Amino acid sequence: MKFITTGKSLKELLKEFGTGSSGFYPQDWYKTELFFEKKPEAGEWNIDFNLKLKKLTYKEQLKKLPKGYTPIHPSVIVEIVLTHYKNTGIRLLKNFYSR
Repeated sequence: MKFITTGKSLKELLKEFGTGSSGFYPQDWYKTELFFEKKPEAGEWNIDFNLKLKKLTYKEQLKKLPKGYTPIHPSVIVEIVLTHYKNTGIRLLKNFYSR
């Protein structure tokens, strides 16, 4: 599926969507991670939601990715999932956790 994202950081998305049923889960562990304030590239993303690497740790997933492939920044997935829910009421990746 193709999506357009703004390039906002997780910190900015948390401020926009908040916590609770329409936003982030109420937890703080990610706020100390380096990726929390990092901004990904804005633009069009083609995302495969088939969850081929589920039930693997992040390090295990990296070993299975093609050489030279860079994983998508978590804020891209968060923006897509939360914006899609806000616009349609349909949850993508329901009961699925990333990183």
